[in-house]
Amino acid sequence: MAESPPGPGRKSWVPWLPAARLKVAMYTRQDLMRALGLSYRQLRERLDALDASGNLLDGQVRKGAKGRWEYSPAVLEMLKELDQLAATFGMDLRQAAREVAGKVKGNAQGNGGGKEVKLGGKGVNQTAGELEALRVRVEALERENALVREELGRVWKLVEDIRALPAPRRPWWTWFARWRRPVKTVDGPGNP
Repeated sequence: MAESPPGPGRKSWVPWLPAARLKVAMYTRQDLMRALGLSYRQLRERLDALDASGNLLDGQVRKGAKGRWEYSPAVLEMLKELDQLAATFGMDLRQAAREVAGKVKGNAQGNGGGKEVKLGGKGVNQTAGELEALRVRVEALERENALVREELGRVWKLVEDIRALPAPRRPWWTWFARWRRPVKTVDGPGNP
């Protein structure tokens, strides 16, 4: 059944419009498997390789709803880069994971050596991972904002088109109330 038009109780259609949603918060293993086209075992091997080479998953993994492990968007990016290195250069997963670790640590510290420096008991690696996760999140939110702005432009165009329509001659519901109208009689020779 179609929604009724905005009336005294409702001012706008906007709350009922479909919203563009992107899942950017955290990814489950199922999400990662679907995004990368991997089996559970393949995903597990890649995650183990990342974890073994410089603890890249520190601060990137948490227990979510119903006890599921959830991974940050930075993990998805690292897994994509790991697969790309392994496929392009024919590296095994551990070697490709070391390359990814060097890039993540080198980008975070600016030394390119990939040496982890401890600051107050917390590794720079964890901070670098958090920084990468925030960068990925900002990019995703910017894409979402662009989609929402685009959708809002379409909605306002539709609103303008509706406003440009001529006013109806009679209310839509009067057709159903025909039986309530008085019957007009024709005055003629046989009618008094």
